[in-house]
Order: sequence, then structure tokens, then C-alpha cells
Amino acid sequence: MQLAQVSMEQSTAATGRVVDAVQSSSDTIADLDQAIAKIGGITQVIQEIADQTNLLALNAAIEAARAGEMGRGFAVVADEVRKLAERTTTSTTDITATVAEIRKVTDATVISMNHAVTEVEQGIGMVRASMAGLDRITSTSAEVTGMARHIADAANEQTAAAELVASNMEQIATLIDDNLAAVQGAKQAADTLKETAHELRRVVGQFKVIG
Repeated sequence: MQLAQVSMEQSTAATGRVVDAVQSSSDTIADLDQAIAKIGGITQVIQEIADQTNLLALNAAIEAARAGEMGRGFAVVADEVRKLAERTTTSTTDITATVAEIRKVTDATVISMNHAVTEVEQGIGMVRASMAGLDRITSTSAEVTGMARHIADAANEQTAAAELVASNMEQIATLIDDNLAAVQGAKQAADTLKETAHELRRVVGQFKVIG
């Protein structure tokens, strides 16, 4: 029973370390989630800048068209700026989608880890309850052992007392036998004395003077 208790204590300690590790991982994922949220914010800013750049490029192209031949070079630059803004928009859209997917995975991971921690903590609670039950059983067993020892001691004392009573009874029986023998001897002596008295009376009667 003591070995089982030690094993449970070791299992509880190991499980506690697992809980700590899972909790640490959960905290790390939470930090990662915050970092991803910041990336999402930065991406949003980049998207807004790209939209504004695209709008400016469009306005520049319109103005270049109005300027005719003199604005042709500027129109080429405005078109390149617009293409860059479009590529930036596409990239930020991809980044936003990737960030959303990562957040989805991390959220699911955090939920799963929290469930695991809850189940492990419940398991630890059950193990601790079992350990408490073993402690009660051990305590009860010790009490029963103590009671058994008291009963054994009492039985030994009763046996000794019974032996003493038996010895005293034997002595009493011996005394009774001795007294009975003495009484019988006294009775025989009395009978003999009685016969002697009768004989003496008879002899005395023979010497009686006739007047």
C-alpha cells in the first residue's frame, strides 16, 4: 500500500509538470496570437496606404492624360505606381488571409490545450482523492492492528487468569481431599473410642458390688 502511495505521488508530480509545460506553451501561443494581431494591424495600415497610393496614381494618370505629350512620362510613372499599389494590395490580402488562418489554428490549439489542462487537473484531483482514501485506509488499518493487539493482550491476560484459577481449584480440591481424609480418620477414632467406652463399661459392670 505504501508503494502504491509513493507511485501515486510520483505520478501526481509528473502530471503537475506536464500541466506546467502545457500552461507555458499556452502562454507562448497567447503571445504569438498577440504578435499576429499586431501584424494584422500593420497589414491594415499598409492596405490603407496602398489604397491611397492607387488613388493618387489614378489621379496622376488623369492629370498626365490632360497634359498630353508633356505628361506622357509622368503617366508611365503613375502607371508603375498603380501596379505597385495593386501588388501591395494583393500581398496584404494574402498576408491577411494567412494571419487569419494562423489565428484560427492558434485559437483552436489554445482551446485544445485548455481542455487538456482541465482534464489533467481533474485527473490530479482524482489521484489526490485516491491518495486521501489510501491514507484513511492506512490509518484505519493501523487502528485495527492496535485493537487486535489489545484483544490479543486481553486474551493472554484472560488465559493467565484462567490458568491461575485452575491452579487454585486444584489446590482447593487437594485441601478438600486432605480434610475429607482427616474427617474420616477422626470418625474412625471416634468409633474406636466409643467401642472402648462400651467395653470399659462392661468390665466395670462385672466388678459391681451386690448389696
